[in-house]
Amino acid sequence: MVNLFISLEPEVIYNKTNIRDFLKDKCEDSISLPTTRELLNAIIDAQEKGIIFQMGNKMRKLIEKQTINNDTLYELIEFEE
Repeated sequence: MVNLFISLEPEVIYNKTNIRDFLKDKCEDSISLPTTRELLNAIIDAQEKGIIFQMGNKMRKLIEKQTINNDTLYELIEFEE
């Protein structure tokens, strides 16, 4: 999970397939799309409960976005504390 926050580029829109491919290529972890969705939901739930992902003096947060077609996209945002 931490690799997502270290390695994904901030301010880029990702879908579940992009993130699943990232996990397969960078983390040597091959998981299904439903499991990827569960992982992303767990990250978002943890953030809502107060977990903070910090890198140096910057914090990163995974944002879930809904498209007009009800697809779910994700963006990693970065901000200073």
